[in-house]
Amino acid sequence: MSPLRRRFCLLVSSCWVLWCSACSVDPKAHKDYKPRCNSDDERIGELFCIPKAGKGGNGGRGGAGIGGEPSDVPDGGPDATLVEDGSVETGVDAMVQESCTDVDAGDFCYPYVPMTTAFQPPCRIGTRTCGADHFWTTCMDALGPMSDTCDGVDNDCDGKTDEAQTQMTCLVGGGVKGVCAEQGYALCRAGQQQCVQITVPVPETCNGKDDDCDGKTDEGLEVACYGGSVGCTANATSGYDCVPASTCAPGTLKCMGGKMQTVCMGDVRPATEKATKQNETPLDEDCDGQIDENFDCQEGQEFPCYTGPANTRNKSPCKDGKQTCGNDGKFGACMDERRPVAESCANEGTDDDCDGMQDDVPRRGTSCSSASGAMGACKTNATWQCQAGSEVCRNGQMAMEVCAGNNLDEDCDGNVDEGFDLQSDEMNCGSCGNRCGPGATCCSGACVSTASSNSNCGTCGNICGTGLTCCSSNCVNLKSNGSNCGMCGKACLLGCTNGGCNLL
Repeated sequence: MSPLRRRFCLLVSSCWVLWCSACSVDPKAHKDYKPRCNSDDERIGELFCIPKAGKGGNGGRGGAGIGGEPSDVPDGGPDATLVEDGSVETGVDAMVQESCTDVDAGDFCYPYVPMTTAFQPPCRIGTRTCGADHFWTTCMDALGPMSDTCDGVDNDCDGKTDEAQTQMTCLVGGGVKGVCAEQGYALCRAGQQQCVQITVPVPETCNGKDDDCDGKTDEGLEVACYGGSVGCTANATSGYDCVPASTCAPGTLKCMGGKMQTVCMGDVRPATEKATKQNETPLDEDCDGQIDENFDCQEGQEFPCYTGPANTRNKSPCKDGKQTCGNDGKFGACMDERRPVAESCANEGTDDDCDGMQDDVPRRGTSCSSASGAMGACKTNATWQCQAGSEVCRNGQMAMEVCAGNNLDEDCDGNVDEGFDLQSDEMNCGSCGNRCGPGATCCSGACVSTASSNSNCGTCGNICGTGLTCCSSNCVNLKSNGSNCGMCGKACLLGCTNGGCNLL
């Protein structure tokens, strides 16, 4: 066996059959091959000759080469080790070039490390030939491991593909927009470099970036604003409520160049009040809630008016009235307006206080148990209700008594959990809600096992007499019962005496 082939077999023991037996010679290509062994060699199977024990060094013959003759080359002995360049090192000197005996004989070779890669595609073993100078030629057609690249091939022959590809940042393509396209990870997938998106869309903020990745930057970031001290006030919905019939109105702050504006644009603030002329729409220019105050008017002119809270105006049934200009050139009182009043039971079906909710009488639906003359749940569930235009305390509904252990008087008779069988009901044994588990029976208000209870053996109230024990729902004498000898369940084949099984 050649030194290289022996190194394969020593270093890669798991591949002995594959390399040293099956792959060293192709039986189909060399069906007539029969290696010749020296007298001091030992034949291994049909294909190899190795030195006998104690015949190492330069005296052994290598395995058969391609073509027929065995290779008579030094194999380095039993202490040979593999070095980085693929040669065999024998203690001190390393064999740089190996000699051979049979000119033109062939042999397998693999000049790469580690040896285990020879059996992992695309790596493969090569061949060499014994030259006329009786030295092996350079190993031909062998392919060893290379640096891993993203090509879908196991370049380094370690059984894994493209595993050495490191992640790095890249620009995401494929129509991805905004910040989602600015940073991805370059990953090797199916032998190709792909840029994988790692940033997800988020709500747009005023930063000059397309945060929601829709191809537009800082869109929809306008907010309402108002720079005046009177006329409009901020509400809970991030908007503004302005004085009715006034000219005051909010403006907007816009996101410009990645920054939110600091000056409110487009808002209308209080101005000098102007007298309304004939056939003009009356306006409250100074936004104080009054129209054309301190101005003379034409007699007979009428204008809408409302003196109730601004947030109730035009909310049914509240409505505007009219103010008429008298002969003194001044507007008279606001007439025929409907202002909010307190909600009451006397006017059901109407939103008396004009807050958008009908019949929201202050105490309606709240508990009135302290004013109720009923008992049990009927008293506990009593509430204030509207009835025939008045507010009354209405008792709760009577229901069937429930044995649930909740201490409630559902039927409102002053008694709790009455009328239930607590002595034998396995769902309410001894007390409501106390359930007997599997294998247990309710006997006299207690959960017991009738299979083993001496007081309830087989059935409730069946008491085992003196000297008897309840076993499997039967009263037996443990001193003489062959099926329960000395203890329940202990059976004797030859009978039972004094609690012990009879012997032969």
